Amino acid sequence: MASCPNFSELEQRTYTKFRTILEIPPKSIDDELSTICGEDILSYSTVRRWVSLFREGRTSVQDAPCPGAPKLATNNDKLSEVSEYSESFPHSSVEELANYVGISTGSAQTILNADLELRKVHMRWVPRCLTFPQKAARLQMTKEKH
Repeated sequence: MASCPNFSELEQRTYTKFRTILEIPPKSIDDELSTICGEDILSYSTVRRWVSLFREGRTSVQDAPCPGAPKLATNNDKLSEVSEYSESFPHSSVEELANYVGISTGSAQTILNADLELRKVHMRWVPRCLTFPQKAARLQMTKEKH
């Protein structure tokens, strides 16, 4: 057979599926893929695993979806909710904020620190890096209080 360097992983799985239906052993399928595709092929253990899956009744050659919840905590809606809550309630804790928004405390902490660049100073959420005008305004407010 002619060499076929653009034989994708999905196409190799499909080939493996049809050869499994014909009851060809995994080693023979691996040898055939090696002949067809050269070095850019699935490993023998992967071919053997897919043959086993097809023999057990699997029909799809697509990867199964990975378990676990998708990462939704850092989407724009949650980010804006955290921002609004931290501005409205600057003395709130991470736990209170997380409970209000409906995300984990770790996600709330990540949004506060990494995305919004806020940190807790004297029981208040403040920007991590202040601009010169912000520093001047804070200095002025401090002088007015004393």
